[in-house]
Amino acid sequence: LHQNPAQYIQLLQQARLNDDIEVTHYASTAMMEVQREYELELQKYERQLRQSPEDEKALLNCIRTLRRYIDSGLIDDEVLYIQRKRYADLLSKRMEQAPDDKPVFYAAADNCLELEDYSTGNTLIDSILEKWPEDENAWFLKLKYCQKTNDGALLTHTVKEIRRRNIYLSPAGKQTLQFWSRSLDREAESV
Repeated sequence: LHQNPAQYIQLLQQARLNDDIEVTHYASTAMMEVQREYELELQKYERQLRQSPEDEKALLNCIRTLRRYIDSGLIDDEVLYIQRKRYADLLSKRMEQAPDDKPVFYAAADNCLELEDYSTGNTLIDSILEKWPEDENAWFLKLKYCQKTNDGALLTHTVKEIRRRNIYLSPAGKQTLQFWSRSLDREAESV
């Protein structure tokens, strides 16, 4: 824990709820230190980006650091929302720089869904499906959109479309599609 507390955030979060005051204090202090490190790293890359707005490396470093910070579990609620908005702005800038960078487009669409900006997310997912219609990740983004918006009809249509197009699926992708197919079959039986 002393060498790399960032790897143990979940454990530290549990330790903060401990009855022992020393354990709670240590866990809180360690988490604040990790959070401070993320903030300092972000400030460094944002400063580089302000000095050189077209610096691709600084932008990518900023995106990666912010993604790690969001995924760390250190932030929630309003702070998480603010960081996700920052992340969305950086991803938009990167999409303009690199219109064929699939992972950035996928991250932007997923972030829109997490922000509950479903309109923008759906538009982005549809453009992703136009650009990369054979990529399972694009289709699974569409399924995630359907789930988040509780759109059962679109979910059914999307599952059928994946099958109709005979999209190549990884083993994990096959399991995911099987899950959605079984869920749809159970719903159909109950009606």
